[in-house]
Amino acid sequence: MIFDNFEIFVNHEYKGVFKLKVDADLRSVISLEKEESVRKGLHSSLLKYKDEALYASKEGVFKYDFTNNVFKIDSTYSELLPKRNFISAKLIADNTTNKLWSFTSDGLRYLSPGALSDKPNLNIIPVKNTLYKGASVSKI
Repeated sequence: MIFDNFEIFVNHEYKGVFKLKVDADLRSVISLEKEESVRKGLHSSLLKYKDEALYASKEGVFKYDFTNNVFKIDSTYSELLPKRNFISAKLIADNTTNKLWSFTSDGLRYLSPGALSDKPNLNIIPVKNTLYKGASVSKI
């Protein structure tokens, strides 16, 4: 994902998160540094949501602080990935509705814009975990 100042964030589940600076033509990497403020993690994800860089892992959801150049845990976004129901940290942003979706062992979760405040609302859609395993065929 590309942000201002030609910075690109890249996530690798086994190696971690890296920040690349590229030239104005996006053809050459000027600098490469490993982001040490978050740990690498299996089933982690990195995405751009509402002009924010988010890194999600089993530890929670971290938002990048561009002023201090570090990822910081975000308690509101982390509600999408409860540790007791963790399946994957893959987050899906719906830019049309401004919703941010996640999947847990007890169903789907999404954050939607708050109606009366800046704090988003957490919504939970219960789904039986047997549906995640695929359809089965029964004999008649």
